[in-house]
Amino acid sequence: MGGLAVPGDLRSEEANDYLRQACDKCGVVCKPPYRTARLLDKLINHILVPSCINPTFVINHPKVMSLMAKSHKLRPEITERFELYLNQQELCNAYTELNDPMEQRERFSELLKELKGGDYEATELDEEFCESLEYGLPPSAGWGIGLDRLVMFLTYSQAIKDVLLFPLLKPKRLVML
Repeated sequence: MGGLAVPGDLRSEEANDYLRQACDKCGVVCKPPYRTARLLDKLINHILVPSCINPTFVINHPKVMSLMAKSHKLRPEITERFELYLNQQELCNAYTELNDPMEQRERFSELLKELKGGDYEATELDEEFCESLEYGLPPSAGWGIGLDRLVMFLTYSQAIKDVLLFPLLKPKRLVML
């Protein structure tokens, strides 16, 4: 990606340090917490997205960026996920649903550590969801292209919050922070 040689194990501290340095080198602002997924997302938006003028599918997202997506059959470090970009804007996000309750619980648990470490964007462990997976979720996939994304594209808006009809309320834990 953009001439970067990101270390193979994205869960390592070495990869996180490399991505932090890459952000600094590229002039990419990423405020703490410096989760690998956040750093990757910032770099992708800085390096890759500006070149996505024509319809572009970004595929095989790293597992650290795809909490709910199933791991790739041949390469478990990536997921069965893609995003469609057009005119430098994401129009669609799609993935095969992760239906393994043990793996999903493990991914939630890793993010829970981040939440306890002060990362207000990390998600809590959704035990009800994991329990429902134990009852069985058949193989499934989905894609999202909401009306808000289409309006964003048609109005040349740069941020989705600019086209939302009703602003979202922040969760109580964010207000307290």
